[in-house]
Parts: sequence; structure tokens; C-alpha cells
Amino acid sequence: MSSEAQFHLMLISDREEDLRFAEFFCFANKIELHRAISNSEINGLIRDFPGIFVFWEADNVERFAKVASLLHQKVSPARVIAVTDRPSNKYPELFKSQIMGHHLIRRYQEPTPIVYSKVIASMIAPEPFAIGRFFGEGFQTQKITLKRSGQKRAAVEAIHNHLLKHKVAPRLAGQAAQATDDIMMNAIFNAPTLDNGMKLRANSDRSADFELIENEFVDIEVVDDEEFVGISVSDHFGRIDPRAIFQALSYDYTIKEYTATSGPGSGIGIYQIVNQGFSLIVSLENRRRSEVALLFPKARTYAEFKTGFRFFSLIVR
Repeated sequence: MSSEAQFHLMLISDREEDLRFAEFFCFANKIELHRAISNSEINGLIRDFPGIFVFWEADNVERFAKVASLLHQKVSPARVIAVTDRPSNKYPELFKSQIMGHHLIRRYQEPTPIVYSKVIASMIAPEPFAIGRFFGEGFQTQKITLKRSGQKRAAVEAIHNHLLKHKVAPRLAGQAAQATDDIMMNAIFNAPTLDNGMKLRANSDRSADFELIENEFVDIEVVDDEEFVGISVSDHFGRIDPRAIFQALSYDYTIKEYTATSGPGSGIGIYQIVNQGFSLIVSLENRRRSEVALLFPKARTYAEFKTGFRFFSLIVR
């Protein structure tokens, strides 16, 4: 691939499995791959290719501090993908300094290369929304639009039943439904915001049933094929705060299985969703639209799900 390629990615890792993985998704997206180990090589690539993406071995303890400082100064977090052996909450320093906007656990078995190639495609696409982009031909989709707050419970229960019907392991279906419930709660009560920043519904009773005006409608899509499931929840305000997401991702909690929530402050939060094993893609067009999407394998058992692909991605336009 020539130096005239539209997109470039720098691999900061001396691990061969990281190289093979990066080669796969760069080839799939026509991205030119460069490898850098020393600080001088990193600085040179940043200088030569402004806007370069970075795939970084963030669990290399010996080099972490120097590389993190360099990236923090010179590369937007939206262009930095941190890869580690353990879950994101084991590396709170990554989130406290907001060095990166994307995290991937180093689980490169199939189908991770194909799935993550599509995540990379979303990162470089002018239009990052639409959960269907992660699926091949023949996927099934179900769409729901909430026009009243009281429709949330029925929507969550419909999603739960849909997952069970489509052979998702019961425990996994319950946790996915719980996660979707929480994301919907945010879209209904926390997203609606006036131009002056005032939250319209933040103090509303979470059990109240009220009509949503048109720009408050919440769009939900459930997509699945033989291998994967994707669930997205979209609002039309685009007010998700990336700083709050980074702060939340440094936490580590466990949760109970699904029960539809209604009380003030209920819900598990983004930190819980990621820490329990779901992959999460947050796409944000500031003050216009937010989409929070879960993506997970259609595992036959919960144990199989826990060892599958796992990543977080924040895509901002």
C-alpha cells in the first residue's frame, strides 16, 4: 500500500499477535500500517502522517508512561486504540488521563478479526451510526420507537423474549435486557436537553408515563444473525459526555440478572455493561444524535460468552 493511502495506522507493539491482527483489519479497510517501537519512530510517524490512528500495546508496563505521555500530547484520543490482556477496569490510568477512545481485550480468535474490522470501518466512516453495519447478508432486524416513557418496560420485555426465542443463553439474554433497560432510561430521562444545557427530564419520576414530543422519541433496533446480536438505542440530542464515560469505565462492579427498572437512579451504568462482558459502541454527533450499541456473540452458554470478543469504542463526529 502506498504512502498516498487515505488512512494510516501506527502499531506500537512488539508482539507478533498484535501485528497479525492489525494487518488483518488494516487490509480489510485499505489502511496503511506502520510499526513503531521507539519514541523517535512514534514521533516521526505522527509528524509524517497527521491524523494517524494508533493501535497501542497499553499493558507494556516498561514503556507505558513514556508512550502514554507522548500520545496524550500529540494524538486525539478518538484515534487511539488501546489493547490489553485484561479488562479495561484493570487499567484505570488509561481512563483517568483520557489517552484513548477505544479499548480491546487481546482475544484474537475468530470472529474477533472480522468484527473489529467493522469497528475500524465505523471509526473512519463519515456516518458512524447504524448497528446493521456489523452484520453480513441475511441478518434479521426488529425496530421499536418509544413515543411514551411508559412503553419502556414493554420494549425491554419484548427484547428479552426476542433474545430467548433466537437461542441466546438465558442468563446472557437477561443481562442484555437489563443493559438495554438502563440505556433506554438514559435516553428518556437524561438525554433531553435545552440549548442552554438544562435537562428537561432529569428530575422526573422514573415510573411516570408521559408522552414524548417528537425530538424525544427513542429509537431501538435489535439485529441478529447466526453468530451475533446487536442492540442499539438512539436519541436525538447528542449530549453524552465523553468525560463521564471515561470516569465510569474505570469502575468495577457486578450485577444481578435482568429485572425491568423504574425507580430513580436505577440501572447498571456503562461501567457495568462493559465490565460484565458486553462490547459497547458509543457514537456521538454533538447536540444532534447519540447511539449506544451493544454487540455480543450468540453464545450457547454464558461461559462461552465470557471468553468471546470484548471491546469498547467511543466514536465522536
